[in-house]
Amino acid sequence: MKTTLISNAIFSMISGMLLIGLNSFFMVLFKVSHFQFWPIGVGLIGFSLLAFSIGLRYFDKPKKIMMIIISDLVWVIASVFVLLTKPLSISFEGYLVIAVIAIIVGSFCVLQYLGIKTIDDRQRLD
Repeated sequence: MKTTLISNAIFSMISGMLLIGLNSFFMVLFKVSHFQFWPIGVGLIGFSLLAFSIGLRYFDKPKKIMMIIISDLVWVIASVFVLLTKPLSISFEGYLVIAVIAIIVGSFCVLQYLGIKTIDDRQRLD
């Protein structure tokens, strides 16, 4: 569980830093001229700090881990909504990036949920 939470935090931190540092690159990749990616990057860095904190201190506390799982799930649901409805005028590559990230975040979500089930099973045995 700890490894999954820390991996999620590292992925989010790197993603956030890339969105901030390469804002212009992502604007070109997504073929958007009026959308800024850096605010999403700032949010991802904040999320990563929370995930690091929980991963290092509370990796055996299901209620704390649920905050991360719910956040990941919201990201995946929002991504699927964007992919299905295509409300944004962005490039194919932009939609591809959204899909790949949704798969990665969804994987973290599943692994963290399975980790919680393991913690719950162990606590029931105690």
